[in-house]
Amino acid sequence: MESHTVFNDLMEALHEVEEYQKGNIVLKTHTVTLPEHDISLKYDKLPYDDKRAITVIIDKMLIANARV
Repeated sequence: MESHTVFNDLMEALHEVEEYQKGNIVLKTHTVTLPEHDISLKYDKLPYDDKRAITVIIDKMLIANARV
């Protein structure tokens, strides 16, 4: 049995990228959903300037998605 190493995982990932670029495979995706309260708790711990930056990013994303 082959042992898993960071090198082996990296080589496998690079091979998958090559195959994806050739159109031979579809990459796997996984979405993680966090409960809203988790996000707001983390947001509340941020300093004011970071909160403002996140607000600007969210506003820009909402504007961009409205155009789609």
